[in-house]
Amino acid sequence: MIVSSPRFRCLQDSLQLPKMFRQGSFVLTLVVGMVACLPQPQNLPKSPEVAAIPKPNAKAPQGIVKKIGVKVNNPASLQDLERRISKLEAVMKLEGRIKVVGNKMIATSGKEMDFAASNSTCSGVGGQIVAPMNEAENAAVLHFVKIFNRYPYIGLREGVVPGKFNYMNGAPAVYTRWNKGEPSGKGTEGCVEMYTDGQWNDKACNQNRLTICEL
Repeated sequence: MIVSSPRFRCLQDSLQLPKMFRQGSFVLTLVVGMVACLPQPQNLPKSPEVAAIPKPNAKAPQGIVKKIGVKVNNPASLQDLERRISKLEAVMKLEGRIKVVGNKMIATSGKEMDFAASNSTCSGVGGQIVAPMNEAENAAVLHFVKIFNRYPYIGLREGVVPGKFNYMNGAPAVYTRWNKGEPSGKGTEGCVEMYTDGQWNDKACNQNRLTICEL
């Protein structure tokens, strides 16, 4: 009996596949031919589209962003984040340690300099010599004092009135931790240092002290 159906003819044709198939296995050739001769389904439903990967929203990772105290949920906060990241980059130039207290980042390179050189170093990375304004900030500075076992300068200078100290911008100090009997220089010690117990002492500005910056 001669079978002449279209599917059979298709199978016959498939047996004429290139030799690289037929030499490997007749069974493989036959299977390939059968698959090729199967009726092809029409109007197949479209494959479901893969959902597009959502773009990052305004919520930043909770690592470094959380540590530096920024909630990124609007353009203004994004600008604030960029500003703080710039500060972090500046701090990295110090190649030292960092402590974050409130909105302040306090860092040191571990180097000792006189007041003018310390001020220049801090200004060079966009900051200034650290000037604690509360107990928490004073404790952060004391942390470095204990690590390096060195007195640091505080960002205060004596004003025109002997014994009255101001911040670097000229504003009067709102927080102090003077050691008992200090300040005692009465115009001869225009800078301030911190002891290893966190208390302050007025000191001449030409001494080498640990440089600690705030940004």
